[in-house]
Amino acid sequence: MRRDRLIVYALVLFFASGLCACSADVVKIEQPELSTWVAQDRGHAIGQSFTPRYAGLQGVKLWSDPLSNAGGEVLFHLRNNPSDTFDLQTSAIIPASRDNSDEYTFRFSPIQGSFGADYYFELESLADDQLLFAAGPADSYPHGALYLNGTPQESQLRFSLIY
Repeated sequence: MRRDRLIVYALVLFFASGLCACSADVVKIEQPELSTWVAQDRGHAIGQSFTPRYAGLQGVKLWSDPLSNAGGEVLFHLRNNPSDTFDLQTSAIIPASRDNSDEYTFRFSPIQGSFGADYYFELESLADDQLLFAAGPADSYPHGALYLNGTPQESQLRFSLIY
């Protein structure tokens, strides 16, 4: 009888651990407010500094104007800070390949030590047309700032972090 219980417990643990390994992404909205649009085109860099609240950062989701649909790639550069030129991670999307009508998701390899670290991402457009990204007021996100061509602004991009 005791042996049968042990086998049942072992099977339950085995299947429970398998279910935990199949968990979905955790998406945390960091800055949800929309008060303006920021233009992104070839030759103009848009960036955002931020601090992840969890370990395992593996993506950033941005909101754009659903009517802007530039051709060409948008490159994502993840760095330690705005003055760095070394990319910790990179990602690229083609604007026509959005998750839905107003979101862009940039994915990269998970960063296990991301909790509490300071990061900065910069967008580089290879598109011929202009893209518009959603932004909010400066006080809507206390852990970073929006950057235009390397200069901090009194604003924040509207973004979520994916873990």
